[in-house]
Amino acid sequence: MNTHSLGLLKLSVSMLLPMLFAGLLLQASDRNHITRLQYEHFSMKDGLSMNPVMAIVPDRAGFIWFGTQDGLNRYDGYRFNVFRHEEADPTTISANFITALYLDRKGNPWIGTLNAGVNKFEVGEERFYRYGDQPGQRNTLVNKSIWAIYESSDGKFWLGCD
Repeated sequence: MNTHSLGLLKLSVSMLLPMLFAGLLLQASDRNHITRLQYEHFSMKDGLSMNPVMAIVPDRAGFIWFGTQDGLNRYDGYRFNVFRHEEADPTTISANFITALYLDRKGNPWIGTLNAGVNKFEVGEERFYRYGDQPGQRNTLVNKSIWAIYESSDGKFWLGCD
């Protein structure tokens, strides 16, 4: 490509971008194309266990999961079901301070906590499985505060820790 054709390419791109931008503005100004976001505000008055929400994730069944500093909240569109740690019951969540939420490819929520590792809520069983510090195990958590959860395409989980 010679210098002259590069100049024409720059000129056509520089003319195309303003036209594209103008077209987008015209489309956005048409009220029929504007999407209005609708939302509901939830608080403790509505059944949420605590007002500061640290994480939110919707699931395939239509529930919305909210992680707070006082438990995991599952909202079904009408009411909240709050899951909290119970010291004597190992099938409950490992801690009440929720820091991260992730929905795996099977539809199970994974829950990161402050200082208590990560949990998986097995939807079919309605119970939690805890993953934390396992002395002597190769795949143990170095730090038990989980701030991010991700599942890679090969099914491995990645955790963001302190």
